[in-house]
Parts: sequence; structure tokens; C-alpha cells
Amino acid sequence: MRAVFFNDFEFLTVCPECEIGLGVPRQPILMIQKGSGLALVQLVSAVDLTDKMIPFSRDFLDFLGHVDGFLLKSKSPSCGLTNVPIYAGQDDEYPFEKGPGFFARVVLEHFPDTPIEDENGLEDLSRRNKWLTAVLG
Repeated sequence: MRAVFFNDFEFLTVCPECEIGLGVPRQPILMIQKGSGLALVQLVSAVDLTDKMIPFSRDFLDFLGHVDGFLLKSKSPSCGLTNVPIYAGQDDEYPFEKGPGFFARVVLEHFPDTPIEDENGLEDLSRRNKWLTAVLG
């Protein structure tokens, strides 16, 4: 985690995957349906990272206090906002649905009224302006 200052913004950058002990570069991780819930699984090793990611996400977001907005990483199994593939099983080739990543889900729960966008959304002028207006408002 590190703080970056840019004009009127202080960005606090964090990579949840690194924070739970995954290296850079790292083996791919996937969201997989597990019973009635979801699991975050490292593809090659089949290690279930769910019990690390959820507590980290909750603890980190509880630590933050007030936040003006979030900018998340699109398509990431941890940070993707809407378009993360969810597989029925680890060996499935195609996802059966898409949704938010593990960290993003906790962000949405903890900060339901806070402006949240991903980097792809900032490429769209209308979405970018809406996010900036909400963050600066």
C-alpha cells in the first residue's frame, strides 16, 4: 500500500492480491462457484485464497475510514467491478456468469454510496465526468 498525491487527489494504492501474499508475476486466479458461494482459487495450484482475501478486504476497508471514491482494476478477480468471469468449476473453459471481484464486492458492501469506477470506465468521457464530479462534490 502506498499513497500517491496528484493535484487535488491523494491516491492510496493497494493490490489485494499482493497483500495476501501472491507475488509479481503470479499464477492466474479465478472466481469459482463453490456450493452457494464463491471461491477465489489459484488455477495452477488449486489453492483456495478465499479465507485470505475476504478478511484482508474487510480489515483494509475498515481501516480506511472516510473515502471520497474508488478506482478499481477492470476484470481482476479481486478488483473487477462488474465483468469478472465466474466459473462453475476450476476446469471449466467458459464462465457461466460475470460479476464483481472479491475485493470489489466488499468495497460495494462497505461503501454503497461512494463513487466507484474502474480504469475502463474512465476512458468514457461521460462516466469519467460523473465519477470526478461525485468524488470532488
